[in-house]
Amino acid sequence: MPHYEIHNSYRVPTYNKRKLAADLTSLHTRLFGTPKEFVTVTFHRTTDWRMNLQIRARETFSNTQFISVGGQKAWTNTIICHATAGAEYNRAKLRQLVIGIAVAWNWYSRPWIVEHWREDEWTDVKGIMGPVKDRKALHEVFVMSDVAAHVVPSGAWEDVGQVWE
Repeated sequence: MPHYEIHNSYRVPTYNKRKLAADLTSLHTRLFGTPKEFVTVTFHRTTDWRMNLQIRARETFSNTQFISVGGQKAWTNTIICHATAGAEYNRAKLRQLVIGIAVAWNWYSRPWIVEHWREDEWTDVKGIMGPVKDRKALHEVFVMSDVAAHVVPSGAWEDVGQVWE
């Protein structure tokens, strides 16, 4: 069965790498149905270790979405996802997938990250995650990407629109 594969996963142990791939496959299936092809997620190390998630998406070539999560000042590695060719993505669901990838990557690569954010970094995350107000709530999102849509109230994704373009 087609599924997610994780490549170049900086600082992610093999077990967590498999778990992350399984969680992203599950999240993708819930949002769009079973992946029609293998979906690769490649993590690229950044040089700036601040936490400032910038989320943007664009089409690269026919029927393929290019998703980049990260930015000029990113705590985590930039995430590049060549999503399933031919899938019909709407913006709301694509945001959920991107955020699911972002929070899962943070959790599986650095489970201690939530405890060490500075206030300005935490503000950046709150601005993207919308109504999630406290660290414990966000921590629950980090545990598994598949539960992200349940922990973050519906409508929160719309707040991502300001950083979408």
